[in-house]
Amino acid sequence: MVFIMDDIPDESKKILENLREEVDKNERMIQVRVALDYLLMLIEPEYRKAFEDAEKKATTPEELAELLVLAKKHIGQKNLIKLLGLDKHQ
Repeated sequence: MVFIMDDIPDESKKILENLREEVDKNERMIQVRVALDYLLMLIEPEYRKAFEDAEKKATTPEELAELLVLAKKHIGQKNLIKLLGLDKHQ
């Protein structure tokens, strides 16, 4: 991403571009972490600690997003199994 101000020194542009990248990464980490924290309340207790441990160790938005996808799938499947009555067949 290029900084839009053309009339500032190249060194300043580079610093601002790096800052923008850091801010964007932090923003994504915050968004995903908040969403994951909310979903953790819906995760079955037997799996919750594993999710919490993985969340604490995650260092990139991609790692957190992977956990978020797994949490959503788990919650969705759990509820769909109940809705379809499939839990009675196990």
